Amino acid sequence: MFRRRAIDRNHQSRIGLQQKNELAARKVVPSEFAIFTLFKIAAEIAAILDTLPLTMKRKHPDLETRHLDTLMRELARARNQASGLDSLLPELLDDYFDI
Repeated sequence: MFRRRAIDRNHQSRIGLQQKNELAARKVVPSEFAIFTLFKIAAEIAAILDTLPLTMKRKHPDLETRHLDTLMRELARARNQASGLDSLLPELLDDYFDI
């Protein structure tokens, strides 16, 4: 019994050391960092999407209002999807590890 506990502790120590080494070598990142980074990227994308209809109208004045309206609706859907990304990622992470 004592020997099994020692083996388990040694195994856990090796796993912990391996994880620290992989983190130090930048082979892995904490999930919090990944969530933070993706949230920041989503915010940058949302800013670009916000200006897209005006940019299209300025560069292509021949576009009809109905085309721009369709574009704005689709962009709103994309922005809404991206805005919930930070709350969705932990759930997706759980789903990934459950596979």
